[in-house]
Amino acid sequence: MVLFLGLLRGTHLLSHHVFSASGWLGSIQPFCHRMRRCRGLVLGIVGRSASAKSLDTRSLAFKMSVVYFDVPEGKAIKPSTMFPLATRRMDTFNDLLAESDLISLHCTLSNETIQIINADCLQHIKQGTFLVNTGSSQLLDDCALKQLLIDGTIVGCVLDGVEGPQWMEA
Repeated sequence: MVLFLGLLRGTHLLSHHVFSASGWLGSIQPFCHRMRRCRGLVLGIVGRSASAKSLDTRSLAFKMSVVYFDVPEGKAIKPSTMFPLATRRMDTFNDLLAESDLISLHCTLSNETIQIINADCLQHIKQGTFLVNTGSSQLLDDCALKQLLIDGTIVGCVLDGVEGPQWMEA
């Protein structure tokens, strides 16, 4: 959730005001109104995991709509990874891409998920989408992601982990 908040509202500005003379709460109150920007956004979660469930629960508190797509991984789903009733399941991955303002990848690397974000996504991803990848960098097609960023289809991207495309460093 922190990664999305950072993308959406520039929460890095908060770090400059934490140590101000007026105290922590007084210094961040002008920035708290930005939390309202999350209302009405659609968060698309790909995969089921404990972190996906946690993100789902927190996003509902921000009054976001949450949808998910369950990537078939050949494993039985534990009851602890069930999403709240307010979360809608999408029938296809392309439906999730078309509806989501924010996309969070929580799937493990498998034959079905290698480069799940690829060139075919260009025609389905909603304009102005933010993407957070909490899994392997191999879930993304580097060239397609770069093109989506250049075109402005994806306006913000966070790659969680040490591995990443070489062009990102440049």
